[in-house]
Amino acid sequence: MTALRKKYFPPKLNKLGAHVAVFRALPGSELLRINEDVADLASRTTPFALVASNEPFRLRQGVGINVTDGQKESRKVYEELRGKWKQFLSKQDDGGFKAHYTVMNKVDDEKEVERAMGEIEREWKGDEGVCEGLILWRYDRGYWKLEKEFKFEGK
Repeated sequence: MTALRKKYFPPKLNKLGAHVAVFRALPGSELLRINEDVADLASRTTPFALVASNEPFRLRQGVGINVTDGQKESRKVYEELRGKWKQFLSKQDDGGFKAHYTVMNKVDDEKEVERAMGEIEREWKGDEGVCEGLILWRYDRGYWKLEKEFKFEGK
C-alpha cells in the first residue's frame, strides 16, 4: 500500500506511509484525554487482519482503496472512541467512518486523477496485512510528528 501511495500521492504532500485514518482533526487541548482513551482501547484490542480491496474508488481529488476484511474491527475502534469524544470531534470526524486507504488525494488535474484511476483499476490486485495498533500523529507547522504508538495488547 505504501508503494502505491508513493507512486500516486503528490510527493510534497505525502508525509506518511499508507494508513487507515480513523480521525483527522483531534484538538490538541484534549491530548491527555485522547492518549488515555486510546491506551485503554489498545490494551483491550486484539490485532486483526486488514485486506485491501482490488477495486479502487474515486475520491473528489484522488483515488482510494477500501478495506474489506477488517472493516468491522476498524469500525468498532472508531465507534468506541467517537462515543467518548463526540463533544469535540470535527464534523468530518463525527460524520461516519469507512476504513480505506487514500493512495492519491489533493490533485486538481482531473486527467491525472483519471489516468491514475485507470492504471490502478488495471494493475492493482489487492493487498493484506495486520492492524497491530494505533498511531497518534500531531500536526506541527506543516509537518506530521509522531506523538505516540499504541500496540494492541488484547488476547
